[in-house]
Amino acid sequence: MRLAYLSLLLMLSACSTESRTPFVDLCAKTVKDYGPLRDEGPAEAYADLFTVDGEFHLGPNVTQGRDALIARHKAANTASVWRHNMTDIRIIDSEAGLSGNTRFHIFTGPKGGKPSAPSREIIGDYHDEFVIEEGGCKIKTRKVKIVFDSLN
Repeated sequence: MRLAYLSLLLMLSACSTESRTPFVDLCAKTVKDYGPLRDEGPAEAYADLFTVDGEFHLGPNVTQGRDALIARHKAANTASVWRHNMTDIRIIDSEAGLSGNTRFHIFTGPKGGKPSAPSREIIGDYHDEFVIEEGGCKIKTRKVKIVFDSLN
């Protein structure tokens, strides 16, 4: 009986340790920081969430590298207001490396004027590959899968 109890205890503690590594926590923080930095910037802080050669995939379009990410951020935020809601953040720390799947819900609309209903609503998933560098977790690759888009 004691052996069975000890085995169960060891299995549970191994699961707990495996799923809560410091790297998992660092990457979850990166995902949580993404929304506010993507929506309000500054663009340089948004780009700092990615590796220097990080990639953002949206359909066939790939934005790669710090300068391109900054330019994309500034262009998207010039005429529109964005609000990213990040949910169901799952970070996986495996022998293959750090990865993640996060659901998002985005509202966007024109800048200026009175607050109004959003002109677009997008729901989908981010599929990420992460690396640990400079004491933090950085996005190496972020692939967007749009599930619902109010414009379509």
